[in-house]
Amino acid sequence: MILVLMFSSWNVSTCDDSVSESFYNAVTAFSEHPGIVSANWGLSVFCVKNEKEIFSYNSHKSLSPASTLKALTTSTALSLLSKDYQYKTLLMHCGHIDQNNTLQGNLYIIGSGDPSLGSSRMHDSLSVNNVLDYFHKAVENLGIKNISGDIIADTRIFEKQLVSPKWLWEDIGNYFGAGTSGLSVNENEYTVYFKAAKSLNQPAEVVKVEPAVSGMILKNHVSTAKAGTGDNVYIYGAPYSIERWLTGTVPLGANMFGVRGSLPDPALYFANAFHQHLIVNDINVQGKAVAVHHNDNRAFDISSLREISAWTSPTLEEISYRTNMASVNSYAESLLKTISLIESDYGNTNDGIRIMLDFWEKKGVNINGTSLHDGSGLSPSNRITTNALAHSMSIVANDTIIYESFIKGLPVAGKSGSLKNFFSGTISENNLKAKSGFLSNVRGFTGFTTTKSGRLLAFAFIVNDFNGTHAALRGKMNHIMNSIAENIE
Repeated sequence: MILVLMFSSWNVSTCDDSVSESFYNAVTAFSEHPGIVSANWGLSVFCVKNEKEIFSYNSHKSLSPASTLKALTTSTALSLLSKDYQYKTLLMHCGHIDQNNTLQGNLYIIGSGDPSLGSSRMHDSLSVNNVLDYFHKAVENLGIKNISGDIIADTRIFEKQLVSPKWLWEDIGNYFGAGTSGLSVNENEYTVYFKAAKSLNQPAEVVKVEPAVSGMILKNHVSTAKAGTGDNVYIYGAPYSIERWLTGTVPLGANMFGVRGSLPDPALYFANAFHQHLIVNDINVQGKAVAVHHNDNRAFDISSLREISAWTSPTLEEISYRTNMASVNSYAESLLKTISLIESDYGNTNDGIRIMLDFWEKKGVNINGTSLHDGSGLSPSNRITTNALAHSMSIVANDTIIYESFIKGLPVAGKSGSLKNFFSGTISENNLKAKSGFLSNVRGFTGFTTTKSGRLLAFAFIVNDFNGTHAALRGKMNHIMNSIAENIE
């Protein structure tokens, strides 16, 4: 059966008798809310078993997906690269070690695109200091006491562009706009700590920066606001620029108030950090720290170098988990560029997007209306339909190996991530699993839920340009998502 209803000029359809009148009533009430009338939104529900859309509300409308796009990026990476895929960051050298224990040549850190390198947030064992210690010991084990050349960080596995050209200026200086490098480190971020003034509207003092970024210039215009006002600091600065402009406010009474920003050049930071680490540990380095990027003039042939050691990343399954559970933009961008390595000589965003969309189109997903500029969803210019998202999720659920890895990273209603504090005491608690998405004018969810009859459903639900508070919108969207499991058999 196909049933088509008209709700205030919006087209709603179902081809499944299991969609109850109560669900239609819930959707109708949502569509008639004053904050929704002028909004753009869509909802698509697929039956996983047969991969058919059983409910559609404007599901072929192009919408900004925000971080729900990460579900598509991570599931594509798991499908094309496998859950056991691991990155390897190499420590190499050129030249020879003479009788005075001097390396007559350079040390090279060859990036592999690993987004987790030096990430203590993913696991303590991955901290920057642990990576530096690991590489230092490898150098020490060769008996090297002096290095005549430079410490060179090679990022050429990826394009030089750290961020999407479609990202906003107000985002790219902050941690969530860090982007990705062929040699990423510490999730490509640093933290600047402020001490508030003793009175309102007076300058807040920068206490320290961790990790210390050599050469970075902070222009501090942050002031002190009322107690309890939270983090209202924005950091402005372009990729590879050493200047960072700090503006906004920190709350009265703050002593070590941390605000996270994006590293200007992650690879150069790591080269400098390793340079200093070696010197502190009594290995003299005569040269300087250098970062080499794609298409730079300072080229060298990796095949002519000798490997000293390799740092192996966690598996893609683990990286995908953090990408979705914590919604880390830099991880998603790394995965997208890694996808492009399947066909390209180096990882780049455009090829990654093309390969990703081709993959899903060949699976039968309708990608009409899709226009993407990144893998994380941070660009407000991204567009995709809820039909495409929900359909791709239903396909994922029918691939047991991919689904088992992918589902681990999705927040669980009432239990984890962005859904932890919602759906308590409802049918969705510990049942609904979804990736959320949030931008200033976007709220979205895509994932899975199981009905009372035990049927697994995939869904995507996105609202753009809601007129009202995000808290009010989220409450209403939660009601619809809960109603999927409650009122569809």
